[in-house]
Amino acid sequence: MSANEINVSVLMVGKDLSGCVTPWFLHLEHQNYPLAQFEWIIVETNPLEETRTLVSSLSKGSPLIVRYIPYQGDSLISAWNLGFREARGNWILCSMPEVLPSGEWIQRHVHMQYVYRGKACIGGALLLHPRLSPKSITPWLLPEDAPPTAEQLTQITPFHFSLYNMSIPRELVIHGGAFNKSFFFQEFAEVELVKRLSHEGCPLYIDDQAVCWFWKGSSYLDMCKYHYRRGYSMGCYLRLFPNDYQVVVNYKLYPSLLVRMANSFLIPYYHRVCLKLVEDSKNFQQMYRRSFRYWRHRGFLDALSKREPQIDIIYS
Repeated sequence: MSANEINVSVLMVGKDLSGCVTPWFLHLEHQNYPLAQFEWIIVETNPLEETRTLVSSLSKGSPLIVRYIPYQGDSLISAWNLGFREARGNWILCSMPEVLPSGEWIQRHVHMQYVYRGKACIGGALLLHPRLSPKSITPWLLPEDAPPTAEQLTQITPFHFSLYNMSIPRELVIHGGAFNKSFFFQEFAEVELVKRLSHEGCPLYIDDQAVCWFWKGSSYLDMCKYHYRRGYSMGCYLRLFPNDYQVVVNYKLYPSLLVRMANSFLIPYYHRVCLKLVEDSKNFQQMYRRSFRYWRHRGFLDALSKREPQIDIIYS
């Protein structure tokens, strides 16, 4: 490999990315990996001039290779697929604005790809940043969503992978058609992609040393919508793989009749209370968990029923 050959494409996709560009730029500039051997691709849906200007300003005079690609539309699935096609590295290293990479992040992914001859799906560790308030709401407030460590796993499955921190072989992703267009939302779409890649012979591995730090919390309302989208994608997944009932078991997608009856009374009250109060995942944990599971189940049922996403039912 040439000293200046792009080996890795770090890919980030999202809407209104101006707030995360600067911290990400600084963390990538300080990676323990040659800057000439990786690129950072930013694909922004409904692009903002503010983001474009910020990227241009930060990139000027920096050895970090940054490519800003505007996507004129709302579909994050289509935007990810555009990023996959634009990538020039042997491996695509996916991440999200809500996390920040450790200094060894790229190096660890590259090392593990070489261990598996460049054809593996590698998941990294996702940890809460020490400066993040313990009261913050994160995507892993539900125990079944908590990212596992390698030593906790007896068998690694596609369910253990997350767009927040994973690397995949570009050639196999492009050959396999990238994200399945039957998904409306990006949440959980990576699980279906990793499942397809594993069927093509890609080994799956979790590396606890490839760390990304979750550095900012979400609002209660945003997290309700996140779990609805994720549940909807789980329904799309089950329609593609109708015999894979493990997704139902893992994510508690068929609550008992008693739970459903209780939810019909409790959720409207919980939702109103949580909207009025300042986010506090320590003191309101049980209310949050019940609400998030409820909205995930609603999304799941809508997808199974082949209804268009009804995310607007989550009122503010």
